[in-house]
Amino acid sequence: MVVTAREAPSLLHVLERWDGVAEDWDLDEAERSALLGGFTSGPPCSVETYGSEACEARMRLLVALAAILRRIHADAGRTRAWLRRPNPTMGGRTPLEAMAASPDWTRWIVAHVEIGA
Repeated sequence: MVVTAREAPSLLHVLERWDGVAEDWDLDEAERSALLGGFTSGPPCSVETYGSEACEARMRLLVALAAILRRIHADAGRTRAWLRRPNPTMGGRTPLEAMAASPDWTRWIVAHVEIGA
């Protein structure tokens, strides 16, 4: 599915959704920063904090993943547990660790989790 610039949610909308994801996933500031590629340098609710295109792309991927995981796990606690459980398909890392290491892992997780959703 190709999303045009006109159809893509604004950064402000994505930022609002990202704050909800971070809360649902019980992410601390270090985890938030790592998942966004270490680009955060300001207050968590400021658009300027997440201005980098790479950071914004990661945030959009994570927001998309959160929506898929909500369909799979109605209980946020199960999602939090899954995100922190070492996974053999990710080299024994947790999904959070894998996604923090590279946006390619986030894309891989989105693609593979979406198949099961």
